[in-house]
Amino acid sequence: MWQNQEVSAGGAPFSEPETRSLRDFVQRIEARLVISYHSAANGIYYSGKHEQWEPVRRLARAYEESSCYPIPRSGTGLVGYRITGASGGYFYSQSIPEITVELAGRSSPEFERNLSGLQAVIDFIASE
Repeated sequence: MWQNQEVSAGGAPFSEPETRSLRDFVQRIEARLVISYHSAANGIYYSGKHEQWEPVRRLARAYEESSCYPIPRSGTGLVGYRITGASGGYFYSQSIPEITVELAGRSSPEFERNLSGLQAVIDFIASE
């Protein structure tokens, strides 16, 4: 449901044109990292499997420290329940780290927080 209207997420992975476009774009530019933004859970989640992908966890922590968006208390950055068809699962299968930043609210892009988080990730990557 969205605004009291029934919506469909599609019948299969990449069944919708916007998801195919995103997948194709990421492949075409040979992305080394994907950061997506959603609202409004006020937190940072990342792709991967519990205790199996330290590189993206380090990137998520750099974003967290600079932006003050928290990684969930479990410390894993994983949602804690099964999600099918999410971009993070696909990017993980392609060895592309993915961080999802859940904004604190729906009315603002929280520009300064996110600029700070992005700069922290850029600095972290440059230092490696």
